[in-house]
Amino acid sequence: MDSLKGHINELWAASSDELVTLLGLSALQLEKSPSEVLRLGRNGAFASDATVMGFAYESAELRMVGTSFLTRWRGEIRAAICGNRRLLAKERATALNEMHVLVNSVVVALTTHITALAPFSGLILILSVMIVRSGLAAYCGDEPEKATPAVPGAPKTPGKRKTRQAAGPKRTRRRNGGTS
Repeated sequence: MDSLKGHINELWAASSDELVTLLGLSALQLEKSPSEVLRLGRNGAFASDATVMGFAYESAELRMVGTSFLTRWRGEIRAAICGNRRLLAKERATALNEMHVLVNSVVVALTTHITALAPFSGLILILSVMIVRSGLAAYCGDEPEKATPAVPGAPKTPGKRKTRQAAGPKRTRRRNGGTS
């Protein structure tokens, strides 16, 4: 368990871009054919500017694969997480220093509901960290930008603007106490 907790803590400290890159790397065999993977490798998609100095591991190509995976599996992932009352209750009861417990619960929920992804334990772990970091309520929200874990650089849908048209004209108070 301590080994898994260490992996979760390390992933928890990664940037959102790094997590999506890692998700893309883990999802390659689900999203790309072997020849496409070879082409990505030949074009340097697996290389990074990461050094001992601590630069983040990021790859635009792998982020696109990760985003594609999230889009393709969105319905199944939401079905496993959203509406799962035990999982939502566990989130409320979990202290910040015990997030690995909640991540483990999300791993279990995903592997039991999406058996096709069960053999891809690394992918499930990365996805679980992304979901827990975004918050289950935010992940399960109705708004499209909250429906998947935050993907840096992904286009956001514009929010709804409130207008005064339905409320009627704005009333102002005159200096002598009347209204106009």
